Amino acid sequence: MYGIVPDENTALRAVLRQAISECDLVLVSGGSSKGERDVCADVIADLGTVLVHGIALSPGKPTIIGTIDMIPVIGLPGHPASAYIVLLALVRAMIYRLTGRELDRARQISTKAVLAAPIHSARGREDYVRVMFDEQGLVRPVYGKSGLLNTLISSFGYICIPAEREGYHGGEEVEVYPW
Repeated sequence: MYGIVPDENTALRAVLRQAISECDLVLVSGGSSKGERDVCADVIADLGTVLVHGIALSPGKPTIIGTIDMIPVIGLPGHPASAYIVLLALVRAMIYRLTGRELDRARQISTKAVLAAPIHSARGREDYVRVMFDEQGLVRPVYGKSGLLNTLISSFGYICIPAEREGYHGGEEVEVYPW
């Protein structure tokens, strides 16, 4: 843990240099968007390489994937739901690999359930939709902005809509992954 670092080039550069000398993987929370105040991608690029800035994942699009001195550096979105989804969808598998293990997604705990209503998605983007069960045992999406913690708190878990789909129909059976 390196504490809160201001969105300022010199301060972030110093902390990243220290972190890469002490860690096998560095996660930076926030500062990954492409706004003027978000300097994370620029600092990673200055010290190493930005491999990807922006991924086809929702929530979590502004994620940064880079390396500094061969150490993976991941810039997580600052919004809590986005950061959590990126941890589940991407970082967890990286940690398994770095520790010499393979994440067996087939062994993930999940349950099949029926959707109460359709859930739409954009083709070409993997969507992680927070969901809850209603009184009839049907799955309903918990919509809200990725900056709100209540979407995580009020949901049971999530469903993943693959990038090649444009969503799911109401009445369709889906795989639900609990938190």
